[in-house]
Amino acid sequence: MTPPGIKGFDQIDPKSKWLPADGDLDQAKQEMSQAQNPKTDINLFYNNSAGHKEIATAIQAQWKDLGVKSTLKQQEWAQFLEFLGPPPNQAVDVYRLGWVYDFADAINGLELFTCDSGNNDTNWCNKDFDALVDKVHKGDYADDNERFGLYNQMEQIMFGDEGDLPITPIMWYTTANLERSTIADTFNIDPLDVIDLSKVVFKS
Repeated sequence: MTPPGIKGFDQIDPKSKWLPADGDLDQAKQEMSQAQNPKTDINLFYNNSAGHKEIATAIQAQWKDLGVKSTLKQQEWAQFLEFLGPPPNQAVDVYRLGWVYDFADAINGLELFTCDSGNNDTNWCNKDFDALVDKVHKGDYADDNERFGLYNQMEQIMFGDEGDLPITPIMWYTTANLERSTIADTFNIDPLDVIDLSKVVFKS
């Protein structure tokens, strides 16, 4: 869940299996073969903001290679939220959502998935996870390193080898820049989508 650019990223979950850009189709097929009565005909819901159709279409194509047929369902934002519930509309099998951080700390992404979070549309609830979030909120840690360790425990509950996997991480937003050849060092866009021009350097 925690993206590069968040302080402590290299200590939180730098070796996550979800970080490589390419998936392992053979392993995915092996996992599917072990599932009893897997649902292979699903509806994928997404809202009509820019770029989301392209994301949904890419998912649809990749799942087809796995033997999963997905029907894309695009909705305007208010209808989309209504379908997600609670309770979710019975037509919803899978949906696509994203998050832009309010402040540059991993807790702002992780705390979305506590049992009583208004942003948790997954129906997932893990009391051990909630206890770790509560510990961070109370400041019950000695220093940043210990806090990053708590974040790592949350990441493992969600996405570790024995994790619950309440969501499937698919991407972080990236930005393509076109620059003059006179730019020696470029600007930075942080996880809050804030552009920092303070480090831009021009060649003399």
